Amino acid sequence: ATVSVLYWLEEGHMDMPLVFNDMNDDTNKDGKELGQLPGDESDSGKGDVQVDMSAVVPPFCAGAGEFNLLVLTCCLLLVCLPAVLLICAVTMSLATFGIIAAVLFAAGIIFFCYAISPIIHGAVKPVPPPKLHSCLKHQHSGDKQCGAISVKRVYLIYNPHGGGGAAKQIVDDTVLPLFKTKGIATEVIKTTHSGHPVELARTLPTKGFDVMCIVGGDGSLHELSTGMLSRPQQERIPVGFVPAGSGNSIMMDLGCWDPKTAASRIALGETSWIDALHVTDKYKNLDTYSLNGIFWGLVGDVAVSSERPWLRRLFGPKRYDVVSIWSVLKGQKWTAKVTIDGLDVTTHEFTTLFVNNTQYLGKALRATPDAYMDDGLMDVTYLTSGSYGKGELLKIFGQLPNGSHNSDDKIVKKQSVHVKLEPGGDDPKLCNIDGEVATFEGYLSITCIPKALQIMSPPVPDPLPPQR
Repeated sequence: ATVSVLYWLEEGHMDMPLVFNDMNDDTNKDGKELGQLPGDESDSGKGDVQVDMSAVVPPFCAGAGEFNLLVLTCCLLLVCLPAVLLICAVTMSLATFGIIAAVLFAAGIIFFCYAISPIIHGAVKPVPPPKLHSCLKHQHSGDKQCGAISVKRVYLIYNPHGGGGAAKQIVDDTVLPLFKTKGIATEVIKTTHSGHPVELARTLPTKGFDVMCIVGGDGSLHELSTGMLSRPQQERIPVGFVPAGSGNSIMMDLGCWDPKTAASRIALGETSWIDALHVTDKYKNLDTYSLNGIFWGLVGDVAVSSERPWLRRLFGPKRYDVVSIWSVLKGQKWTAKVTIDGLDVTTHEFTTLFVNNTQYLGKALRATPDAYMDDGLMDVTYLTSGSYGKGELLKIFGQLPNGSHNSDDKIVKKQSVHVKLEPGGDDPKLCNIDGEVATFEGYLSITCIPKALQIMSPPVPDPLPPQR
């Protein structure tokens, strides 16, 4: 019955076209987030140009045939048939039917316990998480080292409708009063459309300004950094970030989720250098930069599928967890050729693959505990399909917040300078970049640029403890 309802919904009885704002935007005309990683709320503009991605995004039940057949078979053999036999045993006084029903019921219970045994084992014997460490460790070496600047004049960019008005409130009640007390002249700019922060960071005159700040989530910082890194080196200025989303995975790495503390850091003038990931596709239709990470396969699919209108209405913020569990259960696979640093590593069916510059993704998920933001390397993590059963995958999801999954040898972990992902075919494919849904054609090329961006942050920020 559940499967029938899902297919009914998928046929459009409760759905609408899957519409996303054009790349790098994460608000719709109501100021609500679109195309985010679980837990992220960033903000870019209102009244934006939107793109119908229904033709690119697979149906919600795509690839679920095998799982649906398994569930249906189990229901018939281990629930329905025993129930019928039990009724017959009671009404006809046939003890044999009752015994068979009891055996089938017991078999069903044993099968269910076996299926979830990895989750139970993970709860009973939790794996110790890796030790917390600062996300920066090379600020006192090389040509670009940490330092301090005098902050006298800044740009402050924000979306007045972002986060349901949270960004505006943070600007008015926290950032502007603090900058005023520090004697910092502030030019406030409100974003008006999709990609506006990219345009501003690329074109605003930087002479006479010390910092370009943005208030928002990871997607907002992604846009600002993409614009800044598009400029000639001599025109770039440090970037400041005040968190106003609920994800803010970059600020999780930098040890600061509090807007007032983040604004105080900017006023203090301490700067650090972090790497950036340059992301392009075969035809250069996609050309952007990532500070957080690029997600493909299951993790990327969750962010896209979660934005279906009927899921938003039924489950609200919990839709990310619902879609994650559903994606694991249906066992969807993605085939691709992966090349790391020029070496053909593997052509496989993958469960997921993600390339991180930070330790965290989404809402405090410590996906790559070994990552540093200034080591000139990106951390590549992937799972091939068949490496895990569904119960083991669900256990891994439960370990993501504190990073204890990192000790699992079946999870492939590599550090590299360049990654090329070729899913095959020239039709548009989906990925997720810093919480933003993006399409690419042909292949995805990711290159780490060492110490590409100067940010307002202490050289060795204290890490935040795991939390959800």
